[in-house]
Amino acid sequence: MIIGNACYLESVKIEKIIPFCILEPIFSKNQIMIASKFFDELVDFIASKSPRDVVSFKASKEASGRYESLVFKEKTEGLSSNEKSELENFEVIEYIMRRAKAKAHLILSA
Repeated sequence: MIIGNACYLESVKIEKIIPFCILEPIFSKNQIMIASKFFDELVDFIASKSPRDVVSFKASKEASGRYESLVFKEKTEGLSSNEKSELENFEVIEYIMRRAKAKAHLILSA
């Protein structure tokens, strides 16, 4: 899965890509930066609990199938506003889990 709606914030390094395009009209850059810090804290928490479990985690077939069908529908016929929100939620969760898995790999290799 690829994060399609990533925003690059001026004050964030390139490696800290944040999928907050949907929040920009609502939240200030400061609020987005606080949310970014929260993402980092959440990633650290998830990765530290059981790094092996985090690394081996895979979404269910049902969740993966739903994600793939939303991506396909987005490309072929477009999504309803509810479906678009659902897809964006998948992308945010994926972003968190990718970061958590990378952090878990670092913990395991230390």
